[in-house]
Amino acid sequence: MQEADRLTPWLMANGGYEPAAAVRFMRRWGPQHDGGLLRKRTHAGWDERAEAIAAELPLIARSMGDFAAANWPQRFRRGTGG
Repeated sequence: MQEADRLTPWLMANGGYEPAAAVRFMRRWGPQHDGGLLRKRTHAGWDERAEAIAAELPLIARSMGDFAAANWPQRFRRGTGG
């Protein structure tokens, strides 16, 4: 998965925005901009990207409870997620 997608809700939470808005955006934007079969596969599909973002939300909620901030330097794991 793209780390930038997964990091987005962490940065949103620290900026005072609702991190789940990143998932809603991807679900609304993705189907309209899906290139279908002719799309060059440089990124995962929009639905997979939305799932990866959504998987970060429980980690963010835990971090907010533990640190009163989305402490991504301690909680964000680089790589495939989680």
